[in-house]
Amino acid sequence: MSFDDDPPTRRLPVPPREPGHPREPLPPREREPVPPAPGGGATDVQLYALEQQLRSLRSWLVALAAIAVIALAVAAVALVSGGGDDSSSDGTQTPASLRKSVARLESRLDDRATKGDLSDVKDQVTKLQSSVAAAVSAAKTTTTTTTDDGADAASLSAVQSDVGELQDRVSALEQAGAATGDTTPADPSAP
Repeated sequence: MSFDDDPPTRRLPVPPREPGHPREPLPPREREPVPPAPGGGATDVQLYALEQQLRSLRSWLVALAAIAVIALAVAAVALVSGGGDDSSSDGTQTPASLRKSVARLESRLDDRATKGDLSDVKDQVTKLQSSVAAAVSAAKTTTTTTTDDGADAASLSAVQSDVGELQDRVSALEQAGAATGDTTPADPSAP
């Protein structure tokens, strides 16, 4: 970088323009390089100019660093606080609200029955149906071997009607579960 030791010059007067002719640009002024100071070092003027440029650059860097730190602090506070509501003004959700939604959905999943639970209930219903059928057949054989008592016949018909009702309720529950996709197990001990 070279610096001019000459004092600034005044502007040359611009010649008047003739009507109809465009103004011609002035030829560029060539500068002569400044010879280095004796001993190969820089002059006081060059050192002063360089020092002023460094000060200016340093002040710009400090200002830029301050702006960057402030922007980083604002971004960190916004990220940590989550914005305070469930969604921002443009409709997107903040990380904190997304975490709350995931936790709420996971708690709902814990309350739901799984396919294994449903198959267990179906197995219990099948076992109950087979035991009821065995009891009915045992009651029929007992009835046929014993005397035809009116009380036994009435209790047998009551048991048969109860078994029929249970089978109707089980099939209704299975159909309702299949129609709604609900996998909540039915309580087999409920009447």
